[in-house]
Amino acid sequence: PRLACLEAEAPAAHQLLRLFAYGTYADYAATAAPSSALSPRQLRKLRRLSVVQAARTQRSLAYASLLTSLGLDSVPELESLLAEMITMGLFQGKLDQRDQLLQVYSCMGRDVPPEELPSLVAALEAWSEACRQSLGLVCSEMETAEARHAQAQQARRQVEERVEAERVKALAQREAATAATAAPSGHDSAEYGSSGAGAGGASSMKSLKKVRLSAKK
Repeated sequence: PRLACLEAEAPAAHQLLRLFAYGTYADYAATAAPSSALSPRQLRKLRRLSVVQAARTQRSLAYASLLTSLGLDSVPELESLLAEMITMGLFQGKLDQRDQLLQVYSCMGRDVPPEELPSLVAALEAWSEACRQSLGLVCSEMETAEARHAQAQQARRQVEERVEAERVKALAQREAATAATAAPSGHDSAEYGSSGAGAGGASSMKSLKKVRLSAKK
């Protein structure tokens, strides 16, 4: 409401406000206003905003194009303005003096004019949808990875159980073999009993012969 009131009551001030909010030095130069309408400080600020505006859509700006759009006459004057902007943090980049280029890595934003809001909203909605799709893909990959991990864990437990069962089985077999080797067999006992009986019979026969000899005498 205040801006609408300003536009109705002071159109020149409203136009100046829009210039610094959304416009560029080229927009200012295209108007019928004389150069003295803005102070040197205001002109310098408008030039800085114009560079930011250009850097929003281009990452490589030729010196010749900047000189024309900013209304500057010399390369040293342009480089002084750009170096000042880098120091102020308005954009990050480097000055390529050999190729007469400004390389922009990133830059600050500007206010969005009302007529550009629909396209901005559409771009943000498209970005949001892309984020949702990416998030869904990541979640799906995570679920797949978790399922594979659970299967691997189960397979590992099964292998460990089989290994333990085989170990217990082998230990039992070894203990049984050791016990069988230590105990005497039944065949050995029978032989021992037979030999004992044979020795006793021979002794009895000798005694009987002695008795018979005594009787004859």
